[in-house]
Amino acid sequence: MIGDALSNTAYIQAVSMEQIQKPIGIDFEAVSRRHIEQIISYLEIDVFKPEDEIIKQYDESHDMYFIQYGTAYVKYRDRLGREKLLGRRLEVGYHFGHIALFYKTRRSATVVSGDFSTMGRLTKAGYDQLIEKMPEFSAVMENLVQGYNDEAKLNIAAMLKKIDFLKEGISGLIINELIYTMKS
Repeated sequence: MIGDALSNTAYIQAVSMEQIQKPIGIDFEAVSRRHIEQIISYLEIDVFKPEDEIIKQYDESHDMYFIQYGTAYVKYRDRLGREKLLGRRLEVGYHFGHIALFYKTRRSATVVSGDFSTMGRLTKAGYDQLIEKMPEFSAVMENLVQGYNDEAKLNIAAMLKKIDFLKEGISGLIINELIYTMKS
């Protein structure tokens, strides 16, 4: 990691509104440019070389990343220890790390830089300060986490819903919290 290559001010000028809309899921009709700039001002800038591990499966880091330039790919070790590569490539405008940030859990996968990449990193401390200034951002994060559906999450959710008292009346947020905070 080369780290802190750009200042937040330069990053605000370099990031387009469309790039922020995609990863955060913000409705621009409802949120002003000032709010977007405030979110961006909490990002720290990291630059990665090809094949740098940005986050590592099972680590206890809680930062969230937004890809401003470059690509990344996701790999993980299954329960048998076999390394698997997920089929999709993360590109400009994508984000990752929101599950660990929101639930304070270990990383569920490893993300590797596909080429020279510039990313905005939202730390846990930055997230907490942002929520203090913009409480509505917490709902945005809840929606991001709620919308994340990988195969493992869907399987665990299906198993949990077979338990009688979890069948009805339990919100998706509670199911998510159970899934992401379980000890493996």
